[in-house]
Amino acid sequence: METEKCYYCKNKTDVVPYRNPYTKEIHPTCEKCVKEFTSFAKERSFFTKLGCIWLPVFIVISAIIIFFNWRIGLFCLAAGVLFEIVAVNLQSYFIKKKEMACGTYVVPQKILWCKTCKHFKKVKKFDDTISGLWREKIMPNQENIPCKILEKTKDLWEIYFNHEQGKRTLYPKDCSFWEKR
Repeated sequence: METEKCYYCKNKTDVVPYRNPYTKEIHPTCEKCVKEFTSFAKERSFFTKLGCIWLPVFIVISAIIIFFNWRIGLFCLAAGVLFEIVAVNLQSYFIKKKEMACGTYVVPQKILWCKTCKHFKKVKKFDDTISGLWREKIMPNQENIPCKILEKTKDLWEIYFNHEQGKRTLYPKDCSFWEKR
């Protein structure tokens, strides 16, 4: 008997029939994908609806009430803004908890790339996503490279700029001179 593939991640693993909570379709699904659907789903949904629908409506109504009774309206407006901030923070908290439960969470400070390197130098024109210097076909001059130790990393940067633009990342990967800030 051939092992079935998960409908979502296409991996050959032990799968069970599972009803997708969003589309209501039943597909063979692995344990990892089931966990992605179910981890903190109610909390994420609640705070998303609260922060994107109900609290903005409350804030608009509070702004209208200010014209009739400014004390009550101002109090409701301040409370609505405060609750909106809390709802957005709790939404991102539960998204992070879901990623941790699924094993997909990455601590941004532990990524080994130029922005977390001790030798990073901020160059305004370099990392613009549309017309930044990282998209150039040839290596720009030294003052436009975001590395303080360019004399040591010059080979890495030359290899980086020899890659096609479509396959190039924002900064070079696997620099042997990376040091924690």
